[in-house]
Amino acid sequence: MKNFTANILCCVFCFLAIFSDGLTAQEKRIETGDINFKFRQTESFSDAALLDILLIPREKYFNRINLEEDMQRLNKFYFDNGFFDVVVDTATSVNKDDNEVNVTFIIIENARYIVKEFRLQGLDKVPDNIKNEINSNRLVSAGTPYNKNNINLEKDRILGILQDNGYFFAQIDTVRSKIDSSRRGIIIGKFSEEMQKDPEYKNMVMVRMRFIGTQDVYRFGSIRFNIEKNDYDISQKVIAREIAFKEGDIFSKSKMIESERNFTKLAIIS
Repeated sequence: MKNFTANILCCVFCFLAIFSDGLTAQEKRIETGDINFKFRQTESFSDAALLDILLIPREKYFNRINLEEDMQRLNKFYFDNGFFDVVVDTATSVNKDDNEVNVTFIIIENARYIVKEFRLQGLDKVPDNIKNEINSNRLVSAGTPYNKNNINLEKDRILGILQDNGYFFAQIDTVRSKIDSSRRGIIIGKFSEEMQKDPEYKNMVMVRMRFIGTQDVYRFGSIRFNIEKNDYDISQKVIAREIAFKEGDIFSKSKMIESERNFTKLAIIS
């Protein structure tokens, strides 16, 4: 019985000791120290630009989970800017005098991928004048570095042109990219390793956008007004004056938005 009691007391003591050590460790949380970047080979972005996307510099205390997430953020940032083969690593050192952890991000950018081909699909039935507008002032073209932001801006630019020329249902299709599943209908394709042995295809990508809803042109139909709780006695004539289109006009999303803005600018005297 005495041995059993002694064992229980020993376990309780060990538990209290461990718990006490845990409290001590929490009280001595290590702060985040200096954040540095070490580039091997090339350096395409400033330290300030990279620091801006990190979480660690904004937190007072060092957290290893935040460090791992910041590595992922850096990987995504470089990927979105065409560095598909980037390698990101870290090195940490503890400054016991200041109770700080200094962090160094080690970055090997490798090559930046260039757009070899930029294909637009689904525009076969679109008139030449609209195609010419689409093909002028492109944000993405063969020979430019891959950049996700420019890809999205180009998509929105083309959709804007289509939707201002009667293609009410124009949209990007629903095919998902194998490289980035969040990018619907835009395919980013790296050429095979065999093809990349040819300098013409080395570090090159093909970008494809497929559009749907480009078969039929729509026009504005009849225009009706329904004013609920017309406390300011606004006449339909006043509202009609602010509409930027009329029945029978080719549908234009910009004119519809312009009309909505005009409504918000109506002078109302209470």
